[in-house]
Amino acid sequence: MLLKIVNLDVSIRDKILLKRINLEVERGEIHVIFGPNGAGKSTLLKTIIGLPPYKIVSGRILFNGEDITNLKPYEKALRGIALAYQNPPPLDVKTRYLIKKMKEKYGIKDVPEIIPAYLYDRNIFSGFSGGERKKTELGLVMLQNPKVALLDEPDSGVDVDGIKDVAKIINNLREKGCGIVLVTHQGFITKHLDDINKAHIMVDGRIVFSGDFLDVYKMILTKGYKEILKGEK
Repeated sequence: MLLKIVNLDVSIRDKILLKRINLEVERGEIHVIFGPNGAGKSTLLKTIIGLPPYKIVSGRILFNGEDITNLKPYEKALRGIALAYQNPPPLDVKTRYLIKKMKEKYGIKDVPEIIPAYLYDRNIFSGFSGGERKKTELGLVMLQNPKVALLDEPDSGVDVDGIKDVAKIINNLREKGCGIVLVTHQGFITKHLDDINKAHIMVDGRIVFSGDFLDVYKMILTKGYKEILKGEK
């Protein structure tokens, strides 16, 4: 199993945010996590990569059979786990310089075409449009040649053509054997993904349903998150 999450409970300042999360992702699989705002979707991705201030109260995170629960974010990144933020913060460094350093670090020769060349001499993510941010962020993920990509709302703030471009990157990652965990609220991008192995519904810090993508999507469209949550209480 490439990525396995077992009975994960997560808190922040003694408040439980995630409850009994279980998830298994194999090579080349795409898992989509749906849920309303505040469901804990982004928290889950940040916990997997190990970002503060989230604290794992109980449970384990396994990567290729290794327990990585308590590893630092950079240690997880070196093992092949990459995170694309929903809203990556602007940095006081040129896009060109960051790309150069990442190419050297990960031994990648070619820069993904998805990163617009006209952004190279601008500070990374500074004043970027929604589409420019997403394309650049996913391009940086590709430079890491990840085994697992954690994608937080890749279709947020992106127009129709931009969503298609982003979906191409995700499909390319999957074809290379990368396992993908993709968080989305509306699910617009799912129309452009070649294959989705499994979908999950997350509400109130819990994965309340997992199954075939079409079945899950139909449930969301017909019931809505509020009705789904009522059925779980």
